[in-house]
Amino acid sequence: MTKFNRLTMSALAFAVCSTAIIAGGIAYATDPIKPAGTMSTDAMAPATDAMAPAVDAMAPATDAMAPATDAMAPAVDAMAPATDAMAPAADAMAADPMKTDCMEKAGMETDTMKKDEAIKACDTM
Repeated sequence: MTKFNRLTMSALAFAVCSTAIIAGGIAYATDPIKPAGTMSTDAMAPATDAMAPAVDAMAPATDAMAPATDAMAPAVDAMAPATDAMAPAADAMAADPMKTDCMEKAGMETDTMKKDEAIKACDTM
């Protein structure tokens, strides 16, 4: 071995050992830190406090929507027979596990065109 190789090997060994020692020291240094859940809760507190006025400001709008919600109740009740009429078709689809699985996978597709094609393919099953 030349003198250069011995120097290089020593430097490499030193670098590996010091890295291991420093990494171990860093791991022990993080132990006393508060748990992550508490830290994130503390960090979110100012944002939560800042949103309180916006939530209060939305209260009148929420109250104003109540009559519209009440007005929709007859329409919801009127749709009940149609919903009941669709039950046999839904039961028939649920009876075929392959089609159900196909529809679930088609529903997970994010691209609209691909989703439509996948649903059509499931319908032909």
